[in-house]
Amino acid sequence: MNCKKCGRRTKVLTTRHPHAPGNGWEVAATGPPIDWYTFDFVVRRRGCVSCDARVFTVELVLEDIVGMMRGAVAGQAPENVVPDDDYIKAMLANGTLREILDER
Repeated sequence: MNCKKCGRRTKVLTTRHPHAPGNGWEVAATGPPIDWYTFDFVVRRRGCVSCDARVFTVELVLEDIVGMMRGAVAGQAPENVVPDDDYIKAMLANGTLREILDER
C-alpha cells in the first residue's frame, strides 16, 4: 500500500483482530462503524517508510462490505455510521451502489 501523503510504500506496524485478546485501541476506535454488522475484520496500523506518516486500514470480506451497504440503504445501520443521504443518493444516481449491490 502506498502513502497518501508522499506516495511511497508503507509497512505494517501492528495488526489487530477484534476477537483476539489485547486487541488494542485501534479496534476500539475503528470497530463501531463495522461491528454492528460483523466482527470478522482486521485493523492494521501502517507507517510510511519515507515520510513517517501513519494511517489505519480496515480489512473486510467483500461480501460483508456489500451486506453493510445493503443494510445502510435499507436503514438497518446505526445512525452514527451511515454516510449522509447525499453521498448514498449520489452513489445510487450514478449507478455505483446499484452496480455493486446487484453483482453480489
